[in-house]
Amino acid sequence: MSTYTKKVEDTDPKLTGRYEQPEDDSLVSPVQVITNDCDKYVADLAFMNDPVEVMVLPNHDKNDTTRLVDISVNGKSYYLMRGEWKIVPRFVLEILVKAKKESWQFGYRKAPDGSTFETSNSYSVLRYPHHYRDANPKGQAWYDSIKDTRN
Repeated sequence: MSTYTKKVEDTDPKLTGRYEQPEDDSLVSPVQVITNDCDKYVADLAFMNDPVEVMVLPNHDKNDTTRLVDISVNGKSYYLMRGEWKIVPRFVLEILVKAKKESWQFGYRKAPDGSTFETSNSYSVLRYPHHYRDANPKGQAWYDSIKDTRN
């Protein structure tokens, strides 16, 4: 006695679309050529992977005693000792440039009429102050273009 039944399925091929093969002497090709800016993209990737020398300056904050700066990009870590030159790809320098810390200063001032009012000032400074050396002539213009950007 069987414990299950098998459903009979239609196994005949079904027509889903038509494609006509061009003749051998035809100039029609099924391959389409798409033009784009791959060359510019490849040049940008090569530029960002150029080696540059970076030195992260010692920290003047008495509460921050770490000498090792850890920068991770896409799962790969780059370790930079403060005060020592290290050769890294340009994209690591980009992270150092864009890493900023913000601090606020609050206070009260006295107005000429004798009343007081609250003041608040924000300061944005580099998280990792640094020096760099770049052999690429386009490097300085690139650095200047990203150093003052806000994230």
